[in-house]
Amino acid sequence: MATSAATLQLDVGAATDVGRQRSSNEDSMLVLLPPDLCPGPTGLLVVADGMGGHQAGEVASRFVVQGFREMFQSGEELRSVSVSPAHPDFWLVALKEAIERIHEAVLRYAAGRPDWRGMGSTVTAALVVGDRLFVGHLGDTRAYLVRTGEAHQLTQDHTLVAEQVRIGVLTPEEAAVHPQRNVLTQAVGAESQVVVERTCWQLLNGDVLVLCSDGLSGLVRPEEIAAVVHHYRNVQAASATLVALANQRGGPDNITAVVARAREGGRAGTPTLRLRHRRRRQTRPSAASLAVALGVLVLVVGAYAMSPKIQGVLDVVRNILRIS
Repeated sequence: MATSAATLQLDVGAATDVGRQRSSNEDSMLVLLPPDLCPGPTGLLVVADGMGGHQAGEVASRFVVQGFREMFQSGEELRSVSVSPAHPDFWLVALKEAIERIHEAVLRYAAGRPDWRGMGSTVTAALVVGDRLFVGHLGDTRAYLVRTGEAHQLTQDHTLVAEQVRIGVLTPEEAAVHPQRNVLTQAVGAESQVVVERTCWQLLNGDVLVLCSDGLSGLVRPEEIAAVVHHYRNVQAASATLVALANQRGGPDNITAVVARAREGGRAGTPTLRLRHRRRRQTRPSAASLAVALGVLVLVVGAYAMSPKIQGVLDVVRNILRIS
């Protein structure tokens, strides 16, 4: 299968939480690293945010991660991809066809259960092969690339208000508070035909990928995400801190963060994660432990306090510490 000459490894951390206002967690996530990944890629990361009543959203998001596991774990399913493994776009096509197959499976499954009709899920999948990053996406989960202290959003939100922003009908500020900001225009399981967004990027040593559900991105700004992953070399600590920060701001939705740091070969700094979907509410860290973690964050953000974009982050975190 097509690979790149340079190979980057991934150190991965992940955290998910039901939030403070939901009774179950409809987010699902998947991390596959060698040796649990088919030959060629060095990492597959997936975040899915389910939707639908009667726990249908939870089922749909689990369908997404299970579909990716079946296609990319052994690699047998990749034999049916419509282009040759030697084709330069093979991995982009593989992501696209994986999402399309999962979409069709969810539609068939929902058709047999009237109470699950209309269930669906967002999906953001990132596949690293050599020094190339391939992204497949539907919905409003997001992928960010943090490089040289700045977070760049790699995916577009497939929502009604995001489209209105793109054509100039709404400003980003108006979209952030719009009552229809969570109305999706593209999702796995949507009755209309899906058009999978797919892109390819070059990764550099030290780049950090962040995949997250809107329970995080709706509350934590890109510059705050960049500040957290810059400070925490430990990617598991970074993902847990991002989730804790969203919870501190009310946690109205399920919250999921997957953080992956790219590095040149050598020994892995973080073992392969074996993640299972969590339905029940997780035990939250104590207020004291949150205060300590966020206190450390204040120190790193303070180091960047000369930047106007970061000063607002510092003020918010100080307020969080005062009410912890």
